[in-house]
Amino acid sequence: MIPQKIVARLRVGRAWTVELHGGLGFAAGRLGTWLGVRETAVGPVLRVEVRLARGVADAAPLWDFVRERQRQEVLLGRWVHDPDTGVLALVAELPITGGASCVPTLARCVAELVYEAEAMAAIGVPELELGAATALTAINGRLRDRPHRIATHLRVAKSGRTTVETVLDEARTALRARPGEHTCAIRLDRHPRLGWGVRLAAAPGDAVWRPKETGGWGNISTGDGFVTRLNRLDEQFATFAPGRWAFDQNGVTYRLFLSAAVLDTGGAHAVEAVIALAEAVAVRALPPTSARSGPLLVATSWPGDDTAGQDTAGQDACPFDAADIPEHPNRLTAYELYRDRPVDKPGSLAGTVVLVEVSDVDDDRLYVIPESWARGELRGYATLCHARTYRDVLVDDDAVETVVAALERRLEDDEPEEGDEAEGGVDARELFARRVAEDARFDTDAVFGVEGWRDWIPSAEESSAWFAESKVPVLWSRFKRVDGAWGIDYDPTDYLPAEDRERILAELRVLGCEIRECPGLVRLYWDPDPDLVARIDAGEWPPRPEAPKPAPAYDRSEEPA
Repeated sequence: MIPQKIVARLRVGRAWTVELHGGLGFAAGRLGTWLGVRETAVGPVLRVEVRLARGVADAAPLWDFVRERQRQEVLLGRWVHDPDTGVLALVAELPITGGASCVPTLARCVAELVYEAEAMAAIGVPELELGAATALTAINGRLRDRPHRIATHLRVAKSGRTTVETVLDEARTALRARPGEHTCAIRLDRHPRLGWGVRLAAAPGDAVWRPKETGGWGNISTGDGFVTRLNRLDEQFATFAPGRWAFDQNGVTYRLFLSAAVLDTGGAHAVEAVIALAEAVAVRALPPTSARSGPLLVATSWPGDDTAGQDTAGQDACPFDAADIPEHPNRLTAYELYRDRPVDKPGSLAGTVVLVEVSDVDDDRLYVIPESWARGELRGYATLCHARTYRDVLVDDDAVETVVAALERRLEDDEPEEGDEAEGGVDARELFARRVAEDARFDTDAVFGVEGWRDWIPSAEESSAWFAESKVPVLWSRFKRVDGAWGIDYDPTDYLPAEDRERILAELRVLGCEIRECPGLVRLYWDPDPDLVARIDAGEWPPRPEAPKPAPAYDRSEEPA
């Protein structure tokens, strides 16, 4: 009866609920949420599955998504992918402490899970990041035409730090009084959106990496898909799984965040809930003592899945939009939890011409630089490379500003060029104008210094990386490779791999980019031709694609008699 009480607490109408897979399912927005109760060695737990996407391949887009989501400021649950069905769901298991009196706490936890998954669906993650389909869920043959408030609004607790600290102190005291060593770190923390709360974390020791036959997890590669595999392995633990795995510069950790709103609803049971969750998190620091059997996901299929997405073109099946959701006091609205998250939108780069090359010097790296960027950078660079006097610098406005900035740094450091008198009382722009009037000789080493090459020499590597990172951040996060090279005066720059060239260019075309091959592009960033400025001004560089040649006229005189 716990699932029914939770749904009633959330005020989801019966018309949007359905009994399936031994539990209760409901639709609050685009997605289906399944609630079920199962028995464990530590008592009954509530299992929550919010299905986000279908047709998800066990490949790089999924691995990148799971890795990035696990590292961000997270709440409850973990992203679990079932490779057999291609379903991706947000899953959490929560202790049922105190019987029906814990329903308010569990209902708030369910609301947070629904909100997080619905936010992902609203910003198009399944289609844009995973190359899959949103798991639109119909109840009794109908899709919702308006979302329930838990799919669009998440209440922020009114309680402050003091309330959270009180629960935290009582939980720590109770845990210290229990026998055995508790390896869960419990601390006060502040979520950037939901305010104060309790963060639980545990780091597995070396014992978990022992071979399976000796009680460990075995040799798990930390390469691609590592966190995705960890989330699947979490099903091996006999106890319940409330949080999620993460892998970053700090190593492997298991994390969970309880917001103040969860603790508020818990009342007298809040401390008991924190203790139960802390013990479940602490178990993740140890090898699994006994594995449990069963599928990775329970509710992979729902009635009406065959027709839920037909004739809808994805998101159009649920016409409500975050921009139409009204503001509400003390609630995160309009999917604010992910408002700062970048999204690559089809057609967003319409009209952008991107120059592409794989250089002979570095054939692992795919260069993608907008034509407008390359024209500006190379015109200024070529001007400075081939200028003989300060008057020659006037050809390019950006080159002028680069030189003026260098002169300003020298004046601030009181480092006049060799052979010049100190320019007291003269600012950099006046000094530049004086040297132009004098037609003074221009020398880049004298102006920028031998060590100042970064101030005036553009980098094709940095331009390509910055375009991808700033304009197509999702594509960049999925495909980027770490530059592991090193050397004196070498600045490592992450890059797009040439081996994924066709996939990357195909996605850029979807975003509206015109792709133009540009042989010799990278060479010009090292050694611009003396006539490059004139060629750019004449429209001869970058070279235009050749127009298709017309078919030769048919010569009827050659027809047989």
